[in-house]
Amino acid sequence: MVGWQGKAIALRRGEDFDQVVLGISLGLLPTICKELIASSQAWSDMIANVQLRVGGHQLELPLRGALRLVHVDRPPQLFGRFG
Repeated sequence: MVGWQGKAIALRRGEDFDQVVLGISLGLLPTICKELIASSQAWSDMIANVQLRVGGHQLELPLRGALRLVHVDRPPQLFGRFG
């Protein structure tokens, strides 16, 4: 990993964790999982055969403290977009 300064460790299923949830849009998997896709036929097949038919969704919930950090002097608002 470029720029990684930490120590690599191995986690063991059933000992260090039970389940893993990859909470990211399927459309981004080819970008962030290149090595996994290249080394796993199952992942390669999944990426090649999953058809994305739904547009992305986005929702921002700015918090009062976060607004002060970026020097916004107005009441918090709720922004959302469905595509």
